Amino acid sequence: MSGDRPSRHGGSTLLLFGAALALYVLTAAPGLLWGDSADFQASAARADLALGVRTYPLYDLLTYGAGRALPFGTLAYRVTLVSAVFGAAAVAVTFAALLSMRFSRLAALGASAALAVSHGLWSQSVVAEVYSLHAFFVAAVLALAAGAGPFTRRRVLLLGAVLGLGLLHHRTTAFLFPPVLLVLLRRRRELLRDRALRLATAAGAALALAPAAPILLFGGGAASLPASPLD
Repeated sequence: MSGDRPSRHGGSTLLLFGAALALYVLTAAPGLLWGDSADFQASAARADLALGVRTYPLYDLLTYGAGRALPFGTLAYRVTLVSAVFGAAAVAVTFAALLSMRFSRLAALGASAALAVSHGLWSQSVVAEVYSLHAFFVAAVLALAAGAGPFTRRRVLLLGAVLGLGLLHHRTTAFLFPPVLLVLLRRRRELLRDRALRLATAAGAALALAPAAPILLFGGGAASLPASPLD
């Protein structure tokens, strides 16, 4: 391992993102799908936003926006492209995370490229599914929690916000809370030295847990936005 900093490899990160995105776009499903993917595409057309333990309101908002903002393809195809973008972002953020953990550039590049072409991520980045967005949040948490360098106020707030958005998107993000807590406990001396940093850590924890309250209190609620034709 080496002391490479992610900021020195911004060009490599963008290139890796572009390569992964090109791969996923070229192999993306061109139209209507079946099963859960069809449900997600139809949900973007109906613009039904539900809040509950088994719903994906953040994903629904993103696909709703992409379905109306992108100027090409059918609505079903635009929903699929959301998966491609976040799959590529997960690859790029994983590369940055490994660099921040002081792996060499070659090791980080090899691992990220392997992730990009793995069956798990590739298959979920070319259809309308929620898992590439979840992979992006997991990679972002890894970069913020496990990376080298000091825990600044900005870093702990961003970590809390990413955990909160991840929890809003997919409830299995809750499984990331124990390892993040372990990281914070191992660095407790650093966090306890600075009162402002302690307050930032508390605010970050509030951000991380905030989505749980409406999900538990108002689960089953729904809202509708203006609908669009699926094709």
